[in-house]
Amino acid sequence: MLDDSGYRLGVGMVIYRQDAKLLWCKRSGFDAWQFPQGGIEPGELPETTMWRELREEVGLLPRHVKLIQALDQWLCYEFPQTLKMPYKGQKQQWFLLELLVDDDEIDLTRSNEFDKWCWVDWGYPVATIVAFKREVYRQVLKRFALSK
Repeated sequence: MLDDSGYRLGVGMVIYRQDAKLLWCKRSGFDAWQFPQGGIEPGELPETTMWRELREEVGLLPRHVKLIQALDQWLCYEFPQTLKMPYKGQKQQWFLLELLVDDDEIDLTRSNEFDKWCWVDWGYPVATIVAFKREVYRQVLKRFALSK
C-alpha cells in the first residue's frame, strides 16, 4: 500500500532476547542483513501487520514475544534510483519486541524472505545496514534503547 507521497507503508521489528542481543536476518539470495519488516496491506493496521509479518518472516507467534513499544512516529527512507523500485521508498512504523522463548522457535521456513539469522549487539545494525536505511536504523535503535 502506498501513501500519497509514493512511499510504501510498512512496519519494522526489533526483536531482542534477555541478554539484549538483537535478531538480525539475512535476505534470501543477497548478502544483505536487516531487521524483519513488511508491507501493510489495504485495510490493515500497523500492529496487525507487525503480528502477521512476525509469523510469516521469522515464524514467531504473539505468545513467543512481548510487545515492549511501538514508535508513534513514522520513519522514512528513500531507495536509490539505481534500484528502480516501483515506489519512492518506505514509510514504516517500528515495534520493539522481547523474545520470551528459546531460539529454536525462530523459523525462517514459513517464507522465502530470509535464509539465515543471528544475534548481534545493539551497535551492529547501524554499522552494517545498507546506507539508505542507516538513519532510520539509528533513530529506531536510539529510541528503543531508552525503553527496554
